[in-house]
Amino acid sequence: MSKNGNGHRDVWNPVKVFIRLFQGVWKKRDEVSGETYLVDSEVVRDDLDDIADEPFINLFNAPNLSPSEEFKAFGTSMKKVAVELFRINGGKQGYYIANILDKKYYYCGVEWEDVKLKLRELGIGRPDPM
Repeated sequence: MSKNGNGHRDVWNPVKVFIRLFQGVWKKRDEVSGETYLVDSEVVRDDLDDIADEPFINLFNAPNLSPSEEFKAFGTSMKKVAVELFRINGGKQGYYIANILDKKYYYCGVEWEDVKLKLRELGIGRPDPM
């Protein structure tokens, strides 16, 4: 677990490059600070484990919940949402959207463009300017 709340034990550093020079010795280059130094395999392993520990951006310091815990936090479950999504369009194939906060469920259609249109209908997003 991280010590500073952002998923990293050290000061957060988004870009680290490791190059193996020879058995057990690595060149570590920090692309943000520009520092370069030699480290052993244990330091590389610790840094990579730390980076993979949690999402590195957590602007609201929200807990890292499993999907089932997230659904439970909103008073529902994946099974209940699946049942509601099946009901709204008879289980047709295609894309669906579930607003688990407001318990609203939408069928979008079978094409990705249908999803974009439905999101715009719901006031989310805007037409692609290109």
